[in-house]
Amino acid sequence: MIGDLDNEVSKHIKLIREAGGIVNSIVIATTRGIVKRKNKWNLAENGGSLNINKSWAQSFFFLQRLGSVKRKGTKAARKLPQDIDLHKANLLRIVTQIKEQHNNPNELIF
Repeated sequence: MIGDLDNEVSKHIKLIREAGGIVNSIVIATTRGIVKRKNKWNLAENGGSLNINKSWAQSFFFLQRLGSVKRKGTKAARKLPQDIDLHKANLLRIVTQIKEQHNNPNELIF
């Protein structure tokens, strides 16, 4: 669909995956950026025929163009650790130490 840009988009997305990144709407943003850099007139918004949207991204990414499969998240990630209160207290202690060490005002802590 995007001709010679397919290869460049594919390489970029594969690099994101190899680095452990999650590929979702990033496909749309990446492709739009590459197309804008190469020839923005290909985009539908500029009078071209290329409409990069969610259905286009699914087609590009999941329908064998990159040889990927759609994965579903596990339910294990939804469970909080049993010692969550200990983790919270530890995080608060670290943030407080850094705040005091660098004399940061409360307004900059979020």
